[in-house]
Amino acid sequence: MSRRLIIGLATGSLAILLAVWFFLDRKVERLDVALGRELDRVENLDNLLGDANARIDAAYRRMDEANRRRDAAKARIAEADSAVALAGEERSEAETQTQEALELGETARKQAEEARRRAEAERRRREEEWSRLARALGKVASARRDGPTIAVDLGPGFVADKENISRLAGVLLAHHGYRATIEGDGAEDAENYLHKAGIPADILTRGAPGGRLRLTVRDELSR
Repeated sequence: MSRRLIIGLATGSLAILLAVWFFLDRKVERLDVALGRELDRVENLDNLLGDANARIDAAYRRMDEANRRRDAAKARIAEADSAVALAGEERSEAETQTQEALELGETARKQAEEARRRAEAERRRREEEWSRLARALGKVASARRDGPTIAVDLGPGFVADKENISRLAGVLLAHHGYRATIEGDGAEDAENYLHKAGIPADILTRGAPGGRLRLTVRDELSR
């Protein structure tokens, strides 16, 4: 093989090698560029993934906070419901007590009205009875009424008049609710006669001696 051929072959081989190298170099360069772009994409994806994870964590925190607020709201609602139920029970109890108080008040009012009615009826009855006693005593002797007191002027010789003193005893026996005092000349004899006629000693007592014989009758029920 001639030297020229060898040089030609070497030169061709070198050219081929240079072409292959140039092709491979360009391909590697393109691969580097593509790899760089992929790395940028991966970096961008990592950044996006980091942002997404941060947003997810924030979303979880907000969800946890929302759950806590929801639970707190439920607890407040439950407390409010309990308070409303308790208030309803207390209101119902208060209404019941108010109704009972009104009924008791109405009963007390009716009882007081009945007591006033009875007291007024008793007062009128006693007034009528006391007026009858005054009129009856006035038929026996001179009598003067001053409110709940009746003063009877028996005068001298009254005890000696058995008919008059018997009539006086009958009038006193026909009534009740009084106390009487007899005083003056002849009071002792008049007292003894009236006691014998049935007037109790705790109703009829003797006062001071001397002076005109008189009987004082006091109403004990109108006090």
